[in-house]
Amino acid sequence: MEFSDLILCRRSVRAYTGELLTRAQAEPILDAGLRAPNACNLQSWHFYALIGADAAELLYPDVYAAPWFEKIGMAVVATVDDAALRERFGEEKGTSFGIQDIGAALENMALAAADAGFGSCWIGAFDPEACRRKVGIPRKRRPVAILAIGRPDGTPDLRDRKPKEEKVTYICSGRDFDSVYSHA
Repeated sequence: MEFSDLILCRRSVRAYTGELLTRAQAEPILDAGLRAPNACNLQSWHFYALIGADAAELLYPDVYAAPWFEKIGMAVVATVDDAALRERFGEEKGTSFGIQDIGAALENMALAAADAGFGSCWIGAFDPEACRRKVGIPRKRRPVAILAIGRPDGTPDLRDRKPKEEKVTYICSGRDFDSVYSHA
């Protein structure tokens, strides 16, 4: 699949068939996350891959209570240990870099899942302490997000985005955009 098609194919899926992912299906998705860019290559992340019924049984409803979650094929709990980043860059920047690391990794996983014919949904509104208890996450790792993955039950509509003119500002050293690129 062309990358431009993959970007449009990736959607937030909230309806799954209940088909479980095999380890062979899960591995390339997780590998894509591990290849993500990250601050100083410190790889501050740690992922807990809950495959099949374990995902729903461990996380639903105490960690995340949406009914559709019971039919996912895999959940990836993304955690960060940003101590080295905070030591190197200070509290604020180190914490921010750890969150950015997780974001890059989860987006890679979401795209890899879409490329393999799976859907995903990035979950940030969950109970991190319940997640820590249920999954057995040590204190040094902070749960940041969950990526639900599974075989979609239907195809969600492509959601509109705000116009580019509202969300992008071009800054081109005092020249107009077209002249900058017409001389390249």
